[in-house]
Amino acid sequence: MKQGFWILLLMVTIFSCKEGFNHPPEVKVLKTGKPYPLQPGGHNIEIVVNEIQDSRCPMNAICFWPGYAQVFFEIRADSETIKDSLSIPEYRKLGQYSHKYYDLDGVRYALTLTEVVPYPCHNCPIAPKEQKAVFRIFRY
Repeated sequence: MKQGFWILLLMVTIFSCKEGFNHPPEVKVLKTGKPYPLQPGGHNIEIVVNEIQDSRCPMNAICFWPGYAQVFFEIRADSETIKDSLSIPEYRKLGQYSHKYYDLDGVRYALTLTEVVPYPCHNCPIAPKEQKAVFRIFRY
């Protein structure tokens, strides 16, 4: 009896999964100011990184706090545009997140900021055009 229950539970779990979770995520490295067309799960969207602010503690430096990198961007679909920002590492108490969900034209996307490169270093300035944001985009 117990074995039949577990088999039934396993079958219900397997067959109740949403179809939308079968789409693999896209990982993109984006520079500022340039629109990047994407097709996560077959839907057309566009992401534009407007600005990258990086206050992370530089390599070879001693800091009182680790700082964070914040990326300001727009995510666009056919009839809708959302302006937002993501940060790494995330500081939830400050309202800064590295992962958020967006609904565009009736489709839900998950966007995760995984990295901002290059990492700051002491006494080596980084030009804004050299900065890049690495995003993981997933369609539900």
